[in-house]
Amino acid sequence: MKLTSIEAKKISEDYNLGAVKSLKIIPGGCVNYNFLLKTETGFYILRGLGRKDKKTEKRLGIEFKLINHLQKKNYPYGIPIPIKNSKGKYISSINGERVWIYKKLPGVHSNRFTNIQLKQVAKAVATYHRYVKDFPIKGKLMGKTYSQLKKRYSQMSKIKPKNKVDKMMLEALPMFQEILKKYYKINFSKNSLWNHRDIHRHNVLFKKGEISGIIDFECIDYGPRINDLAHITKTSLFENGQNLSKERFNLFLREYEKINPLTKQERKLILPWLIKHNCNMFEYFYTHCFDGKVPDVGCLKWTIDTTKGALKELI
Repeated sequence: MKLTSIEAKKISEDYNLGAVKSLKIIPGGCVNYNFLLKTETGFYILRGLGRKDKKTEKRLGIEFKLINHLQKKNYPYGIPIPIKNSKGKYISSINGERVWIYKKLPGVHSNRFTNIQLKQVAKAVATYHRYVKDFPIKGKLMGKTYSQLKKRYSQMSKIKPKNKVDKMMLEALPMFQEILKKYYKINFSKNSLWNHRDIHRHNVLFKKGEISGIIDFECIDYGPRINDLAHITKTSLFENGQNLSKERFNLFLREYEKINPLTKQERKLILPWLIKHNCNMFEYFYTHCFDGKVPDVGCLKWTIDTTKGALKELI
């Protein structure tokens, strides 16, 4: 997605942000496009929407309502609160592209969560779960069903290897087929809510040693709260690929439970949930390596490695 200076001016006028000083694209983002917009009234993040299907539209509506829910309950961390345009809407259209805007939050990303930062993340997530527990909108868990994945795995097993992606997939496929039988039908429904589902170092901001904001709620997903805990485990608690840092894992959970205690069963199900979710991501990353949504094999390898690491902990 590209925006000209004229388009940036129109957007700024539509949201009553004042004269435009500069517009810069922010690298990264698999689905949406982010720009840093500077106007005479301050700095803003302009989000260009990469998808235009009904499912994305519905999810975006829930995202805005959930963020406003957190704001009304005075969630103690900065969040990307959408600004309304001149028509009282959050989303504007400019030359066929849809965008929305929020005030840029202060703070910077961490290259790696230190133990102190990890404890703060645990506290922020535990607080988030408490605040969204009474969010009135319910949902359905995303991802393919057992029968859908079983069928897709069968199709994948018949692929003749033509490149390193195929070879990597075929080598790991038997492991995921076994996992599918053992873990996919476990009942994980306890304490379901809207998970952020994408807490990692790029989506947490720190200022003067404290969390100043949590951003990027576009992946919110309805399911057991251990979904978020498993995702943080996957993104932040594995060392050298397949080795889970049990010290940091336990540190994170202890801090989380100071605010939001888990049941013994929930604690036991964090790694099985990670493994189950990776069944979906294994298929997703393999499939989308070939349509441009996943630019390289890194995500596929990461999913395979963290699955092996989680399995080792459950032996």
